[in-house]
Amino acid sequence: MRKSAAVTMKLLALSMFCLVILAACGRKEDGQPEGGQFSGEGGGQLDVVLDENDFPDVSAELKGGSFLGMQFYKGEPVQLWASGEGDTVSVYLYRKDGTRDTVLETISRDKTRSGGYLDEQGNYYGIADNMVTKTDASGQELFSAVAGDAGRYDSIEEVCSSPDGKTVLLANITNPETSYIEMILMELGQGGELKEVELKDAGKASDEKSLSLMAHLGTWGEDLLLMEGDYIYKIDLQAGTLTQAVSLMQTSYVSQQYRPQSSQEDISAVYIPEEGRIELLWAYSSGRGRCENLTFKDMTKERETITLKGLNVEPWLKEQVAKFNSTNDRYYISISTRGMESGAYEFRINTGIEIATGKGPELLYGELMLTESLSSMMEKGMLVNLAPLMEQAGIREEDYFPMTFRWRTEDAIYGIYYKAAAEDCLIRADVLGDMRDPDMEPLLDALLAYPEQACLGGGGSSSKNVLRDLLYASETLYGMLDWEAGTCDFSGELLPKMLEVAKRYKYLSTEKDITKRRSNYQNYIFHTEEDYEAEGYVPCYYIFDDGPHPAVNRYQDRLLYINANSAHPEAAWEFLSFILSEEAQKTIYTGDYHDDLPVMKKLFLSGGQDFLENGWAGGAKPYIGYEVTQERLDALTEFLEDARELPWKTEPIIEIIVEEAVGYFNGFKDIQQVQNMVQNRVQLYMDERGGNG
Repeated sequence: MRKSAAVTMKLLALSMFCLVILAACGRKEDGQPEGGQFSGEGGGQLDVVLDENDFPDVSAELKGGSFLGMQFYKGEPVQLWASGEGDTVSVYLYRKDGTRDTVLETISRDKTRSGGYLDEQGNYYGIADNMVTKTDASGQELFSAVAGDAGRYDSIEEVCSSPDGKTVLLANITNPETSYIEMILMELGQGGELKEVELKDAGKASDEKSLSLMAHLGTWGEDLLLMEGDYIYKIDLQAGTLTQAVSLMQTSYVSQQYRPQSSQEDISAVYIPEEGRIELLWAYSSGRGRCENLTFKDMTKERETITLKGLNVEPWLKEQVAKFNSTNDRYYISISTRGMESGAYEFRINTGIEIATGKGPELLYGELMLTESLSSMMEKGMLVNLAPLMEQAGIREEDYFPMTFRWRTEDAIYGIYYKAAAEDCLIRADVLGDMRDPDMEPLLDALLAYPEQACLGGGGSSSKNVLRDLLYASETLYGMLDWEAGTCDFSGELLPKMLEVAKRYKYLSTEKDITKRRSNYQNYIFHTEEDYEAEGYVPCYYIFDDGPHPAVNRYQDRLLYINANSAHPEAAWEFLSFILSEEAQKTIYTGDYHDDLPVMKKLFLSGGQDFLENGWAGGAKPYIGYEVTQERLDALTEFLEDARELPWKTEPIIEIIVEEAVGYFNGFKDIQQVQNMVQNRVQLYMDERGGNG
């Protein structure tokens, strides 16, 4: 969200003060690993070198066997299998070299149907839904323990023991108050007693920590570990705390949380044999498995380090960073993201201050400039103009969808948008009657005349957000701004009508939404206008100054740009040109990220035809509808070709309008008061900038 000029200056002053205080308190410099990450020599940037190999296919040998799980047994990756006829089975341990040991000669089949685990003392834990049964090496059953309620969907997911005999399990338990399934950690006592461990982050001891459904257990020496996304924690059972042991956030490793294929395979175990190395076991339900060995290494020796900074760097981009680093012998790209302890707002503010003070990273990802409006950054020369670099590299705009080249002026390009994503808004046809492709004022009149109580934009659409949606697409705010003359006029009927519509059409749970979003992302489903018209919906906005068009995603993820104060702009551009290359773009279609679309047009078109002719058997997998037709493919192509970037220089003015409108939405101001305040503040804003935004 952009701030008005006055608020921005206050934020900048406050943030500068905070930055000085943080620096005085010994804040880590960019490039240093966060607390808890494996230490490196000489302060170099650490990254993960990944080595993976498949586990032998045991199912081919053990026909009719049941896969119980993968784990580390005394530091060695193994698989557990059950095999037998009737009500009893034998349990076997298989190693990577193909050898096997018998764990138990005889055990009830029912006590192994959901999985199994073997501790270092040879005790076997059989899992059956929400019950775990412990059996010693001689086959004597020691106890059974039940987690949750058998009448619900509760289940035990993992069991893990440390070498010193502490045993924990992860269970999915249905919360009786909310009916939601929650992942909890439980300690399993020597006599079978189960006790929930109410975990807290050791760094935030006052906050109770809920676990994601993708949490996994493991060991490091005598310590029990819990892995969640990019973080691995040590578990202190007595204190009920998690202490960060390793962070993968600032590496090029893509964790399970962000892998599209993770719904088909799952992490089975985590093991840290020594500092600087992590081993992960992955398994399919069929028993097919693989081992990942992650080694932390200083990657910067004999190469210049280039920093790519973003709030959350998406997995596909992480993978491209890893590919670039593996083939470039001159530059190394270091990923810098916010750590577990830092808030998004603070991270953005500090990044904006770095850029504003002539410092900061070479490459920036997403929206990070809360201390400056985009127009101000361009005026001050804080971003690199990419147009001459594109010309030198032979990168032609016509080879890409127009949305690729963002943050434009007449002869400059400042941002690269590397995946095709656009949306437009449709409205119930009965709202517009016979009118199609309305201008803004006729649309407002139709909404004000509509007799039913309804909302625009679905859940979460406050009056402020409805007003923003109405204002976003026009660079002149539908004639209320005159950039050339440096004047504004909010005295007419247009702004009052927008305020009335925004107040009336905010989201309430009792009201129906009369709009639909049509997009090629999020739902991964694309339909034509004819498809929607058959359902009773027609396009209504975004209404640009020359008519309605789809809009490029206004949130700035998937956007890369170069800090003009970069010490190595040539290296930053080398990476951007790699992102736009056919080598990188084709992986959007043929890799694991087939829910996205490339911005390189020839790859999009060839991939679409491949899918049309060969379906899922082909190499490209665009999700463009339940039934793919040439008409839908053509419509999607036109949709992406027509997508426009929402104007960026109006954003500070829109925020001024929204700030003043809040008083009207809350009943403290009338429309005339809002108009007067908006007129005065916007005119002051334009005067300060000489009228050119």
